[in-house]
Amino acid sequence: MSKNAPASHLASRSKKILGVLLRVALVLLAFFLLYTTLRQTNADILQDLKKANHFLLAVIAISFGIIFLLSAFRWKMLMDVQGMRLPFLALLKLTMTGAFFSLFIPGVVSGDVVKIAYAKQAFPGRITEITLTVILDRILGLAGLFVTAFLITLISLPTLWPLFHSYPQLLWGVLAVNIGCLGVLLLYLFYRCRPLLQRIGFIRKGGQKVARLLPAFFTNVLQRFFSALDLYHKNQRVLFYHLSISAFIHFFFGICYFGIGKALHETVMTFQQYQITMQLSNASGIIPATPGGIGLRDLIGSIFFKVFQASPREVCGSIPISYTLLILFWAAVCGLVFMFSTNLKQYRK
Repeated sequence: MSKNAPASHLASRSKKILGVLLRVALVLLAFFLLYTTLRQTNADILQDLKKANHFLLAVIAISFGIIFLLSAFRWKMLMDVQGMRLPFLALLKLTMTGAFFSLFIPGVVSGDVVKIAYAKQAFPGRITEITLTVILDRILGLAGLFVTAFLITLISLPTLWPLFHSYPQLLWGVLAVNIGCLGVLLLYLFYRCRPLLQRIGFIRKGGQKVARLLPAFFTNVLQRFFSALDLYHKNQRVLFYHLSISAFIHFFFGICYFGIGKALHETVMTFQQYQITMQLSNASGIIPATPGGIGLRDLIGSIFFKVFQASPREVCGSIPISYTLLILFWAAVCGLVFMFSTNLKQYRK
């Protein structure tokens, strides 16, 4: 046995322990942020839910499943362009499995890694193309968030403008999501202009020099990645449809927020204000501070409910936490799908 074996085993074990500790720390942080939200708003979540319109809450909870159907369909469009066709039910199971793992593995893209791991079982040797579809799915999903937030804040600007001076956090939130929208636009322009940029001498030579410095394996992966990406140049409609679906999904999140607010008998805020609160607080989920953004999204949402003077005051904490309970409910459903889908690792072309 090699002398390095014990050291390697120790390092591996230490890494696993650190991973578990990190997960525990993130869960504890999420609970702390939820507790902070309740304490700062004096919300009695159990009492508010007891008095709520239970029929409306049930309708919202059931209709939330539409999100997974749309998410699976938009991923299917990207997979079809690459010539990788799976039954819609299989894609739906993978989508729900990814959503389940996103809540239990640290990191923004943990669920995406799981989707790739399972999907590659169906298409051996095409992990680059599968990864591309998942990356595009993620990027276009974020683009949908920024586009929705931009349109909502643009429409609501006459209402928001007088609040910026008194509530600078609202101004910074609006600026952040709109900068994100600008970043998405610039990324798309680079994607569309890449063939033109490659014709410019110093850019082409610089790219070739960088390629020579990279390992051959990595260079090969990049070549396959860009070759797969080029397929979407001829399928711009697919990207547009995907972006439209992503924007609608985030708009639908706002509808659910509004429905929860009315079910908890909030009486002051407008539909636009619910949409603004949802898009700005949901953008905080990009930061991998807690599993699925739980806790951080609630705290930020409660701040914007206070800004918009939600009434009664205690629902400022009850509404975002009720939305989190809805997410956890569907995470449990996704977990059941994963547990009882014994063929997830056996998909074949």
